[in-house]
Amino acid sequence: MEQSVASVELSDGTSVAYATAGTGPPLFFVGGWLSHLDLSWALLAERSFLEALASGRTLVRYDRPGCGLSDRSRKAGWSLALERETLDTVMSAIGGSTFDLVGSSLGVPIAIDWAARHPEAVDRLVLYGGWARGEDVATPQVREHVVGLIRSHWGLGSEVLTEIFAP
Repeated sequence: MEQSVASVELSDGTSVAYATAGTGPPLFFVGGWLSHLDLSWALLAERSFLEALASGRTLVRYDRPGCGLSDRSRKAGWSLALERETLDTVMSAIGGSTFDLVGSSLGVPIAIDWAARHPEAVDRLVLYGGWARGEDVATPQVREHVVGLIRSHWGLGSEVLTEIFAP
């Protein structure tokens, strides 16, 4: 199975990359904080997981603004409104009126927000590895240290994040 990568533009002109794989009813996957459509597809373990999700479906994933193949957003900082616009824009590009929605990690609150606003469009909602309050994931000191590590040394920081969230 191969994936096809395309892009759409948000209202501010930010280009957002998305990928599709498989055939059938759409299954939108809203992933975690960081992503890269090409690199994740190249990892055997992740690709096997994604291909399983695409079995009998059209799996749709995207790199949120500032990640992977997508441009950095022209809007200041992260917001749920930006995430909502990104998901809306990718969904519009794919078309269809109903679909299944999977949220993982940071994608959980985004998927919940979207499904609550559009219950008629979501056939099934699957949530994995999310949280209700992000500040409860770790103490402020731990969060500051992890963010500092990521800022100073991305390679080491990404390894630490992997050990925390996907050991």
